[in-house]
Amino acid sequence: DGKYYAVKEYVWDSVKRGRQKTDAEYSKDMAEFVKGMSVKGIYVDPSASSLILQMRRDKVLNVLKASNDVIPGIQTVSTLFQSEKLFISDKCTNLRRSLSNYMWDPKAAERGVDQVIKENDHESDALRYVLHSTRTKKITSMRRQ
Repeated sequence: DGKYYAVKEYVWDSVKRGRQKTDAEYSKDMAEFVKGMSVKGIYVDPSASSLILQMRRDKVLNVLKASNDVIPGIQTVSTLFQSEKLFISDKCTNLRRSLSNYMWDPKAAERGVDQVIKENDHESDALRYVLHSTRTKKITSMRRQ
């Protein structure tokens, strides 16, 4: 219907849990997370090359390199919210918190620069990756040819 819905979230807080997961564990978690869902692909931060490789080895759907342009991505998310084409489920509590905590750097603003404070924003980044990537078509398949 031309609208975007965030209905489910996956979050692993290594600080709260007291340990980091391996790429193999994240890959397994992602396969389980999307099980039974109609998913055409999974967007991954392009800097996470070892995770992308692990997911390819595990044959976790079609792994796509996300467009991680910060300012244009934020504009995409903002436009979708303003045009009432983006909806976030109440079940996505971490995403909602992350979005509400998104802040611009006031020191950068004094210099006339739009710059985001990059803290506690993993969920917001994930939303930005998928929305901006799908809307701009700036994707590169990471699937083996």
